[in-house]
Amino acid sequence: MVDWTRYESIIKTTGETQRERELYKAKQFILRNGRANPSFKKVHINDDSEERWLAINSGTQTYYKKIHTLPNEVIYPGDMVTWSNSKWLVITADSDQEFIVDGTMQQCNRVLKWQNENGDIIERDVVCLSATAYNSGVEDTQLLTIGYDQILIYIAYDPETVLLDRDMR
Repeated sequence: MVDWTRYESIIKTTGETQRERELYKAKQFILRNGRANPSFKKVHINDDSEERWLAINSGTQTYYKKIHTLPNEVIYPGDMVTWSNSKWLVITADSDQEFIVDGTMQQCNRVLKWQNENGDIIERDVVCLSATAYNSGVEDTQLLTIGYDQILIYIAYDPETVLLDRDMR
């Protein structure tokens, strides 16, 4: 009788199931060869000094990019990406992180300044969009006045921006 224990332990080092083993092999292939793909760019995320790699698909819009991480790396909506001498805000990021994270980022086009509770002036790069169709009242029971100069602002999520409140102008 043949003892298959050693053979099974060798096969299962990269996963218990066929699917897990195939996923492991695909991750290893991308980690080994992905950076050679011209779509992968060196970036900094949230002003971290460590360079990371993102696949940035150029597309037709110069201010909007689809992105993909390397396996085992994560990126979240609200993260700030520094790439190509400009700041980009991650707008969407898939919560399914089993293989890679797909998402979108948009180039920041304004600097927003405000004063925090300590009196310090805070500056953040933001994505500012015209949004005359975007209207939301503070309370349902109050009359809502629609103005012509409404804007929609996307801002990074960090310890300073989390303290911003709805009625702060």
